[in-house]
Amino acid sequence: MSEILLTSGLPGKQHDFVRTLHGSAQSLLEIINDILDSSKIEAGKLELEAIPFNLHELMGDTMGTFAFAAQRKGIGLICDMGKEVPAAVEGVPVRLRQVLVNLVNNALKFTEKGEVRVSVGVAEEGPEDYLFTLAVSDTGIGIAPEKLDHIFESFSQADGSTSRKYGGTGLGLTISRQLAQMMGGSVTVESTVGVGSVFTFSVRLGKGALEEGGGVESGVDDRPRDLSGRRILLVEDNPVNQKVALGMLDALGIPADLAENGEEALAALGKIGYDLVLMDCQMPVMDGYEATRLIREKEAKGREGLCPGAKGRLTIVGLTANAMRDERVNLLECGMDDYLAKPYTMAQMRTLLYTWLAGDSPEPFSDAPPQVAPPAAVDCEPHDVDRAVLAQISSLKKGALAMIIQTYIATSVANLDKMRVAIVANDSAGVAFTAHGLKSSSAMLGAHGLAAHCAELEALGKAATLADAAVKFAVVEEVFLRVRSTLEKEMHDDRAAT
Repeated sequence: MSEILLTSGLPGKQHDFVRTLHGSAQSLLEIINDILDSSKIEAGKLELEAIPFNLHELMGDTMGTFAFAAQRKGIGLICDMGKEVPAAVEGVPVRLRQVLVNLVNNALKFTEKGEVRVSVGVAEEGPEDYLFTLAVSDTGIGIAPEKLDHIFESFSQADGSTSRKYGGTGLGLTISRQLAQMMGGSVTVESTVGVGSVFTFSVRLGKGALEEGGGVESGVDDRPRDLSGRRILLVEDNPVNQKVALGMLDALGIPADLAENGEEALAALGKIGYDLVLMDCQMPVMDGYEATRLIREKEAKGREGLCPGAKGRLTIVGLTANAMRDERVNLLECGMDDYLAKPYTMAQMRTLLYTWLAGDSPEPFSDAPPQVAPPAAVDCEPHDVDRAVLAQISSLKKGALAMIIQTYIATSVANLDKMRVAIVANDSAGVAFTAHGLKSSSAMLGAHGLAAHCAELEALGKAATLADAAVKFAVVEEVFLRVRSTLEKEMHDDRAAT
């Protein structure tokens, strides 16, 4: 909220107050994170899972985050990457970045003039891994010899004035050394007072399976595939979800048609041979389960009622806001091939299309638990909106975010009106249906707290126990008003940008 306030055009003194508030919040967050990490390490609860990632990209991204800070202080920031350093490795990129950030941040903090240099090289190469060295050198204040043995101790700094002048918890170097040791390496230091310091971080990383330059630390493979000539049918009744999905497909260069329920989908499939159907599960008139069953029955009867030009089994992917095990079993039993759990990302959509349309060897559908983020808890800040989700929508097309937010607000107000009427009429099915619609569209826009409250109201409707529905509806309505306020500002900013 303080970041939002800083961009709201406050007058001078108020802007300074908020900037101080924001800086204090950031400092407190750093302290809490350091203490949590230190506690996890000491308790043996910090688990490191190795994944493939691109070391060159990680270094570039990390150094890029310090470019402005170095420029502001008039300090040179240099990264020397040895020619022998491979890009494709396996390790724990999040923790590698954490150590590097700690060391570079310290170097910049204690350097008033000169430069900070990061040098990366390969010290050893084994049959299955490398030992890398990352040396962070600075021309800062340096550390006295008698203090060198103590700077890696918890809550310790070079002298008593350091924390007063430069801030910090005295945990950064402790955590860095512990993380380095957990990754098969170490952190050492050489320093001369008034000349500068060199922190050398060694880490053992496996030889990666990615091609040089391919893939990033997120593990998302976004190399282009040839999807030309493919055609998709989107079956979705929610206007917000329609616009998000169609925007993603358009950004991926794949034409898509829209059907708003199962009956419309069957009619469209009788005219056009689609390569893939994205099928929402809960829709009026005819839901996705029934539509899929009818499609599979038609295929079993010689494709009766389906487009004559289409061949083979149609790929049907369920779109569901409920990825629990029972729901996945239902998807499997009605004949779907795969599913996307709402809210889905552009990367997940891309991966799914590459898998089913570009021959990336799809795995058989399984009812195994999906690797998806858990739903937001209701006791989080309920009015929060995930800015990363909004940024993704904004990147689809100029003006897309404003258009989708406008649609979301209009349909949500209508849904709330219907929900209020359904509660008064003791209409359990109506409550469940409208709560589900608001839950789904809120999640797609990153309003996870609101979506979680709607899920509770939906559960009351499905269980036909509406005694507490009016109280829960009041909460949903209040949270929606705050979410709406946040989104209206984002809509205004998006329109101003275009």
